[in-house]
Amino acid sequence: MYKTERVLSLVGAIIGAVAFFWMLIFGLIVGTLGAIAASYGDSTGAGLLVAAIIAVVFSLVSFILGFISSSKLKKEDKKGGILAIVAGGLALIACIVGFVAAAGWFMIPCVVLYLIAGIMAMTKKAPVAPAE
Repeated sequence: MYKTERVLSLVGAIIGAVAFFWMLIFGLIVGTLGAIAASYGDSTGAGLLVAAIIAVVFSLVSFILGFISSSKLKKEDKKGGILAIVAGGLALIACIVGFVAAAGWFMIPCVVLYLIAGIMAMTKKAPVAPAE
C-alpha cells in the first residue's frame, strides 16, 4: 500500500548516505581550516567548525531515520510517514546550517524526497472494505 512512499524514502536515504559522506569530508576540511584560523585568534573559524559538526550530525541522523522510515513503510506502518517528515526536517536543518561549512546543498534532494514521501504516507486513506 505504501510502495511509492517506501521507494521515495529509500532513495532519499541512499542519497542522504552519500551526501553524509561528502559532507563529512568537506566538513573535516573546512573544520580543520576553521580550527587553524581560530588558533590564530579569528573568531569566525570556531563558528565554521561548530556549523560543520552540527550539519554532519544532523545529516547522519537524517539518513538513519530515512532508512527506518522506509522499513516501517514496507511493513505497512503509517508511522514511517512521520519518521520521513522528521528526517526531512533534520535534513533541512543540516542543509541550512552546513550550506557553507559542510557543503549542505547535497541534502536538498533528500529534503524533497523525505517530505514528499512523508506527506504522501500521512495523507493516504485506508482502503474501504467492500460491503457484504
